[in-house]
Amino acid sequence: MKWRIWVSPVLAAAGVIWCVVMGGWLWFTPMRYVIINAGGPGQAVIRYRSFSEVSQFGPLPLIIPASLAMVAAWAAWRGNRVGLGVSTLLFAGSTFITGFSIGPNYLPAAGALVLATLCAVLLGSGKPESKVAG
Repeated sequence: MKWRIWVSPVLAAAGVIWCVVMGGWLWFTPMRYVIINAGGPGQAVIRYRSFSEVSQFGPLPLIIPASLAMVAAWAAWRGNRVGLGVSTLLFAGSTFITGFSIGPNYLPAAGALVLATLCAVLLGSGKPESKVAG
């Protein structure tokens, strides 16, 4: 097998690994929260809480990026360039939308998926295009 067949799936798998590791790190690591007017007017209280204590949606905000990355990796391993492109676009969009909270933690994975998509298109990895008989 040629090396260019493996470039895109390996990059996509690296994105999945990054998402899973980052999701676990975000879930358990205490973060700093400043609560203004908690002790009275004009007073701020600093507390350290983990994402699991703060999230009103539970682990769902961490599961969605990992799931999108897994779909992209699955599409890359199957050689489906369209599926890889669509799931990469959705992943990058969710990273952009969550840019002020957890999004920056997923930027390396988004970069790996975009690079995997570009490699799949430019290096020609994946299934050959079907030819219309005529």
